[in-house]
Amino acid sequence: MNFDIKAHLEHHAYYFKQNADIRHDDLHFNFSFLDIQFFNKNQRAEEILEELLNELKQPAEYRVPNGWRILKNNEKRQKYTTRIIDLSKAIKIEAIHVKGANGEYTMPHIHFILDKNARLGKNFSLLKQHISKISKKFGLKPNFDEVPASNPNAYKNLAKSVKNFSWIIRKMPNNEFKNYITKPTFIKKLQNLYEYTLLSGNLQYYIKTFNYIRKRLQNLKMDRTITFSGKRFNLRNNYPLPLTEQDKKVIELINKKDFTQKAIKPHLKNPIMRDFVRYSYFKNKKNAVIIKEITEQTTLLQNIRPNQKLVQNFIKLYEKNELPLNREKAIKKNIQEKQAESIKEILKKDLLQVAKQCINEKELREKMQELGYKNFGFKKRSGKVIGYQFIPKNENKKIVVKCADTIAISEIRAILKENYRKYQATLQQPEQKPIQSNITQYKLPVPIKPKQKLIQITYKQDIKQQLNLIKQIKQQTKKLNKQSEQQLTPQ
Repeated sequence: MNFDIKAHLEHHAYYFKQNADIRHDDLHFNFSFLDIQFFNKNQRAEEILEELLNELKQPAEYRVPNGWRILKNNEKRQKYTTRIIDLSKAIKIEAIHVKGANGEYTMPHIHFILDKNARLGKNFSLLKQHISKISKKFGLKPNFDEVPASNPNAYKNLAKSVKNFSWIIRKMPNNEFKNYITKPTFIKKLQNLYEYTLLSGNLQYYIKTFNYIRKRLQNLKMDRTITFSGKRFNLRNNYPLPLTEQDKKVIELINKKDFTQKAIKPHLKNPIMRDFVRYSYFKNKKNAVIIKEITEQTTLLQNIRPNQKLVQNFIKLYEKNELPLNREKAIKKNIQEKQAESIKEILKKDLLQVAKQCINEKELREKMQELGYKNFGFKKRSGKVIGYQFIPKNENKKIVVKCADTIAISEIRAILKENYRKYQATLQQPEQKPIQSNITQYKLPVPIKPKQKLIQITYKQDIKQQLNLIKQIKQQTKKLNKQSEQQLTPQ
């Protein structure tokens, strides 16, 4: 029986939507968030993920690496190009899950079935960049951004090796599964999974995978014995637990009930510490699979009870040290960034809007000048356009912005060329729409002299604020001196 991915995703979804028919070679991508990130929010995880999903589907533009340029001195310099990602056109199926297929607890996650021709970067690099950026606005960090610092290369190689292993185990037909578990490949996968867990700390994935294997063996009434670290395990009943030295220290802290901020701060990323927080938050082991397995398979944890002090201290430290910003601050910061757009961002938006309404460069220059870019033109070097030059409205100083910092002239010319082709075919000018630009409100930043900058860096003080204060003191002193002179002057 073939595995029906659509039925699987729809079966236990909080939210499910199919936008187009799927093919067998379409791409499956999913990403999750650590549930602890949602413990201190005013909304439920599924509601936040729905908002996040809507924002992810908005078109976005990114600068991505595109080969290397060799300079005259044989130095290599990275080349970049602009890529537009529009998930609304690429997603065929989208689903939000906050529980597993059998109702079991799981990390909140999103699934995508994507068109196989979607341009999402090598190994989904562009898609991951997009998800990371949007997640930061919500004060969240996706699972693929949590790469261990100890040995990232080994981690990535092992992650590729065990990727979708639990998924494969689940969807494999019975006859194929019976044959697969007798092969050396199966043992190699288990060894890779064990090593990956030691590096990544992803004990939940490890336990989930072994529980799938155990459940299938029990249903088929089969035994499968393996040897790990000199010990034999029958996977139908139990399996080895990969515990690091840090895991053992955390277990010791839990047994001692030492949950001060100082004690738990070094263990914010530890899976057992996180799971004990989960156990304390929900006040049961049902949602804490790691704690449940450790207590059932070993005698390492004894007389444990939920601890609310741990939950409070852990969430405070986690939000401060691990998350980009809490959601309210992230939204506020995003608004401030939009209000304080740089000249590069303003120019880029205006160029794209104006180019869509022009058929040649002459029209482009004229419209940019009407918009508020005085003396707008192209900055050339050796006959080649390297940027744009202009004077912002209400200013009198010329600004030069490089193409590399905004948008390449070739992209602008491509838009003009397409508009001209349409004009020749229909004899109709491109549609003219009113353009709103922030160039009229833009003010050049007040330059800081080198000495002032040095003082600012050395003493970590805002030099402009300090200079204003000195000026006020001088004026006040001058006023007081004048009053003193008047009083002392003989009548």
